Amino acid sequence: MSFAQSAHVPATDTPAPAPDLVPMLTRKDLARLFQVCVRTIDNWVDAGRLPPPQRFGRSVRWADAAIRPYLEDDMAPSQNATTNEGERTHAEGTTVRLGNSRR
Repeated sequence: MSFAQSAHVPATDTPAPAPDLVPMLTRKDLARLFQVCVRTIDNWVDAGRLPPPQRFGRSVRWADAAIRPYLEDDMAPSQNATTNEGERTHAEGTTVRLGNSRR
């Protein structure tokens, strides 16, 4: 009797269930979600405004569940907002003129 004949494996059309995988986000993913540059993500983590990432060797990742509250509750760290044309108001309340705009 051969190995193929002795091992009875029922044929199914459904794949085996996948293990519980947690979606992980990169720095670039977070930057895209919050619409900021990657360096801003680093700054927010350093300032404690975002949770620290999990490290996998040299890679850093955030669990989707850890970031979701910041997105859903609009708890995203305040980003500089453009107000008048050619001006930008910073979180501290200071206003800076951009480029060559004249008033």
